[in-house]
Amino acid sequence: MSRIKKVSSVVLLFISMFLVVGCQDDKTPKEGEISAIVAVYDGDEFKFQDTFIIENGSTVFELLDYHLDLVYTDSEWGANITEMAYNGVVVTLGNQEYFAFYINEEYAVTGVSSTDVIDGNTYKFVVTGW
Repeated sequence: MSRIKKVSSVVLLFISMFLVVGCQDDKTPKEGEISAIVAVYDGDEFKFQDTFIIENGSTVFELLDYHLDLVYTDSEWGANITEMAYNGVVVTLGNQEYFAFYINEEYAVTGVSSTDVIDGNTYKFVVTGW
């Protein structure tokens, strides 16, 4: 192999490695940040899940609002979310439905606006009829 081909191959290899490493999505919190998992279901049907990073001291609503596309109204009890979308997947509530909110598989006793994100927790939302 000629010297030019060798040099070209090495340069191409370094460029490829840089692009692969540089394009990876960093899911490791930096100082002052925490991570949590958000999972969304439409009834029993899984829709999406991902790990998100947010500043320490943020609420679950702030986490959702920062990372997802939300449709919601404000009320005296906090945000009333009627639609969540992420990576092209949209979950919209129908008549007489709500997003049941679970923290680590336990039904939450507080709403998303008044629940602080805890590092490593899983926040699950399930479209549920009432």
